[in-house]
Amino acid sequence: EAAAKDQLFGLAFHRVMALCAEPASINEAMQVALEEGSVGSEQQAEIRQGAERFWQHIAQNQLFDGVIEQFNEQRIIAGINELKQPDKVWLKANEVLVIDFKTGKRKDKDLEQISAYAQLLGQIFNLPVRAMIYYVQLDLFLDL
Repeated sequence: EAAAKDQLFGLAFHRVMALCAEPASINEAMQVALEEGSVGSEQQAEIRQGAERFWQHIAQNQLFDGVIEQFNEQRIIAGINELKQPDKVWLKANEVLVIDFKTGKRKDKDLEQISAYAQLLGQIFNLPVRAMIYYVQLDLFLDL
């Protein structure tokens, strides 16, 4: 039951963050997710807290400065029958930021996944890529 609860939290958090393009849109994103049923009322406080802490990390490190275009949960064709879907991709004039949200514990495969995203995005945009992982429940932001 705990694993299922964690999985539902992960899905709900990802949905809210896909709708949340900037810190000011947390309330609106939460409302949309609640209305469409992708967030349960019992998850609201934890998801809001995770979203607010994420944007605090972004602000502290001035990572959103200079973003020209952003892509949320955008699918990328990586090869035959292979799709990649990074959580957030921010395009700047001189670099690309790719951010992946993780709920639950740290796993080795998390680094493999974000590295694959970074390599693919570097090829697409022909710019250096900074890869980042945010572990929501741990409030751990890694700039790799």
